[in-house]
Amino acid sequence: MKKTILTTLMASIWLLSMQAQRFEIGVTGGGTKYIGDIGNEYYFIPNEIGYGGVFKMNHNPWYSYRLGFIYTPIKANDAYALSQGRQQRKFSFDGTVYELSLGIEYNFIKNNIYKRHKGNHIIPYMFSGITGTKYSSQLVKGGSIVSASNNYSVGIPMVLGIKFYVSGNFLIAIESGARFNLTDNLDGTFNYVKANQDQHYFSKVNSNMQHPDWYTFSSISLIYTFGDLDCYFGL
Repeated sequence: MKKTILTTLMASIWLLSMQAQRFEIGVTGGGTKYIGDIGNEYYFIPNEIGYGGVFKMNHNPWYSYRLGFIYTPIKANDAYALSQGRQQRKFSFDGTVYELSLGIEYNFIKNNIYKRHKGNHIIPYMFSGITGTKYSSQLVKGGSIVSASNNYSVGIPMVLGIKFYVSGNFLIAIESGARFNLTDNLDGTFNYVKANQDQHYFSKVNSNMQHPDWYTFSSISLIYTFGDLDCYFGL
């Protein structure tokens, strides 16, 4: 009986150790650019700095399940817009975003990332899935707060990146992508229009009115990989 228990215990520890070798964890930081009803129309030129973390479970050499978290400020000002209509309107806003993402990271090259000598050292990939966002912001005109938002939203991340080895079990990942949110109120303009019945004015100078707000996040991540997956991947 004791031998059976000991064997079962040893087998469980071995299985857990094999499972633990499938994981990655990392920290990330980068630049954020809000795109919506306020400010300029440059999509990938960041004006705020965000940071977060990422956790992955590699399923096979092609893809992994990925969980991520980002905190970032967001802001925009009509004074920096390209259109004269927005410049004359003179709105601005400041806000924050907490993002939790879940999805699949797909490698364009079949690779065992745990064996540098058996695979590619530079791996292009894409990530998509679903995001849950907690956002808050204050809309300002003439130095006064005219509207505020504080709510939750869901969205779709579309991200492209590359990852490569630096030393030992460490990887560097560089990526950039957009988060399409199912809300038009990241900046507080929806609440403002609803309260002031000013939709005609906003729409006349803003083609994005009544379209969802979104933001881009371009980042670099330092990732630690766990173990050798030759047996698991069959490579």
